[in-house]
Amino acid sequence: GRLSAQTSDTTQQLFHSDHWHIRSTAGPPHTAALAKQLELTRFIWRQVFGGFVLTPVELSRRIVGQARPRPTSLFKVVLLANREEYIDSLQPLEPDIGKTLGIYWTPTQTAWFFSSQDLDSRTVEHEATHQLFAESWPTSPLAGSKHGMWALEAAACYMESLQKTDFGFTVGGRQSGRVPAARERLLDDNFFLPLRQLSKLGRSALQNEPELPKIYSQLSGLADFFMNGEGGRYRNAFIEYLVQLYRGTAEQETLWKLCRRSPEELDTEYKRYLSSP
Repeated sequence: GRLSAQTSDTTQQLFHSDHWHIRSTAGPPHTAALAKQLELTRFIWRQVFGGFVLTPVELSRRIVGQARPRPTSLFKVVLLANREEYIDSLQPLEPDIGKTLGIYWTPTQTAWFFSSQDLDSRTVEHEATHQLFAESWPTSPLAGSKHGMWALEAAACYMESLQKTDFGFTVGGRQSGRVPAARERLLDDNFFLPLRQLSKLGRSALQNEPELPKIYSQLSGLADFFMNGEGGRYRNAFIEYLVQLYRGTAEQETLWKLCRRSPEELDTEYKRYLSSP
């Protein structure tokens, strides 16, 4: 999409792409690259998680040309010139900001990034996915705060597997994103957090887990399992679970009720999915 800009002061510029309002101190080339990645992420996200974006009735009406696009506001992003600016700006809000490469800050509905060689597409895809889920539909700001936070993070990790190919783009697959790491954690390290236990964790509890890096690997594996495992059998259930989490109506048991499986049965199927050649 197009990118327009206006200067707000001597160091900061305001940029607008088709769907994002970007406040930047990093200069036009870096901002344009970020805008391109954001727009691509949105384009793919709407296809991957179409069941979240549109209800079945809306989708049916659109197919026959009887529905209008739902009006939305521009998403807000801040791109800072370097890591120091990023930490200085966000430290008062998030004491552990130095551990991050990007963040979606829910209270202000703003995604924050900084320009550096460390800002790869996966960081943008992950944080933009949080933003797209939170703002493309009326959602609860408390989504995931009490339980189910794993699924919100898993969906964002799933979008990290976005890859360009000669024929277009792919998302997911056991060789993509962090899924190989999930397989390694499971098979080599014998690390696995049961779904029943994982589903109890809210935002703070999950982020304070001592094995958080390993858990994030598992979340990537779980996302791929629920989206693609068993021939995609649980995909609609997983997306509906996300809908209910973001609307604030989900319970700890919601996912396995939607899947019509016990959490222990889903654990077994997940392990089999990652273990198979």
